[in-house]
Amino acid sequence: MVPGAVRASVTIGLLKPADLAGYRNGQVYIRKSMHVPPNRDAVRDAMPAFFDLLREEPHPAVRVALGHFIFVYIHPYMDGNGRVGRFLMNTMMASGGYPWTVIPVTDRNAYVKTLEKASVGEDIAPFANFLVGLVKKRLAGEPLPVVPKASPVDERQNNSRSAGSAHVRVAKNDSRREDAAGTRGAGDQRSSSS
Repeated sequence: MVPGAVRASVTIGLLKPADLAGYRNGQVYIRKSMHVPPNRDAVRDAMPAFFDLLREEPHPAVRVALGHFIFVYIHPYMDGNGRVGRFLMNTMMASGGYPWTVIPVTDRNAYVKTLEKASVGEDIAPFANFLVGLVKKRLAGEPLPVVPKASPVDERQNNSRSAGSAHVRVAKNDSRREDAAGTRGAGDQRSSSS
């Protein structure tokens, strides 16, 4: 089953159904980020190295921080990299004895800022410290953030917004297509996969 946000990306023509199978076949750009993920050929080399790193890293906390960061750094899929990265983070946390941890919407800017510092500024410490802070809150008994239930009208609006607020722009034949927000070209606001 294909999640709603990804299905919407196919419905509006941002992604082709074939983009949902395997690693990406084109370049992606991340909104509001100076980080440009590796090209598609590099992804095919980077992913086995990524899995080797996870397999060989003995400390679960290091595996969590590096695993999440490196996955979103590589950005192996056309869409959903942030969601998959956060899911991987939680499966690695659970396997290491840590509690399931959600990045609250209220902390999204800090999360993105620390990822940017790690990928562009080559300093992963703020990202690791951000994750440590979230885990400490959970260990102290702070509950996971509550997501308010949407009414059927809100749900339809959210689905149409998902379809219209594409996360990843795709470059084809070195000419960048406009994303749903209407941005294009180098140095513009790039879309993030989250």
